[in-house]
Amino acid sequence: QHPRTSAETVDHVVNNPTKYDTNTKFRAGFGDQISQHTIHSVVTNPHADEMVRNGAVYNKRMGEHTKKWILDNAEKESGGSVTHTS
Repeated sequence: QHPRTSAETVDHVVNNPTKYDTNTKFRAGFGDQISQHTIHSVVTNPHADEMVRNGAVYNKRMGEHTKKWILDNAEKESGGSVTHTS
């Protein structure tokens, strides 16, 4: 959350999660420095680090495309029909 933390640093944490503790990974996903593209990549990748994903899922910067993906995916997993397609 340091003001001089760059998007590149966040991407490094996201791409190398085994090097960082739980708190650092969550903050990387939740912080203001993460890009919408990275949020989408983390949220939609089933192999992404769980703590980074947990932060990204609640990130206020999440784009509409990712929100739609979450809704559609939740419906598929629950056996419901997809109603949020464009």
